Amino acid sequence: VYSMNTDGSNQTNLTNNPADDGFAQWSRDGLRIFFISSRDDSGKAQVFSMDPDGSNVRQLTDDGHNHSTIRVSPDGSKLLLHYLHKDGDSSFMAAVINTDGTQRVDFTDPYTGLDNGGVAWSPDSQKVLISRLEWGASNPNFEYTKLRLIMSDVSGVSSRDLSSYDPEDVGAGIDIAPVWSPDASKIASNFALYPEASLQDDFSTIRIYNPDSSGYNEINFDFQMFSHPQMPMLWYGDSKRIVATVAGPENDTNQRN
Repeated sequence: VYSMNTDGSNQTNLTNNPADDGFAQWSRDGLRIFFISSRDDSGKAQVFSMDPDGSNVRQLTDDGHNHSTIRVSPDGSKLLLHYLHKDGDSSFMAAVINTDGTQRVDFTDPYTGLDNGGVAWSPDSQKVLISRLEWGASNPNFEYTKLRLIMSDVSGVSSRDLSSYDPEDVGAGIDIAPVWSPDASKIASNFALYPEASLQDDFSTIRIYNPDSSGYNEINFDFQMFSHPQMPMLWYGDSKRIVATVAGPENDTNQRN
């Protein structure tokens, strides 16, 4: 992990460790840096923090899992973690901890798990969004997995499925990389239907969910998309516009904004 000036000068190696270090995030007050490192004796990727000059390193997790991302809450008090479960069953999970590593709350059963599709904070730091994976959902003709968009409070006590209110939805789709609008009124998510369910080529769109589960709108494009919109999406500050990168019509690698 390096720090540098915004013009690229004064590059400083902060970790200088033979282990893999990365996925660094500043604390909201700029006094600490959170990062993921495999320097733990187990060799698993754990969450650490350090001062801006690389000193005073503290280990915040010691759970045997392989952590992949860190999201600092908007109010700066908590970290939203995304990690691969230690049992090695390809299940991704999510948890919230205080920035000092205390008061951990886990959100999903390891045998249900998460895809590496994303987790996100609400603007008020009171809720989290999770792309929840369901293995082998039932269908008489084939098996598939589906990613449902789950909203939960930070205590893990109350949760709501935003993407399952439609009784006609066969569930053969995925919600990926949800993003909350700055004013908290909408949630944008990449959504894709599998060919077996949609009876057409891979179909994808951007869904704009209402946080109260009252429904969603879809943003469609004037050309056939061959893959789901590529991450990340960004909201403008007015909460009325989104920037997204999608796969264009010529081939599945042509990117269009």
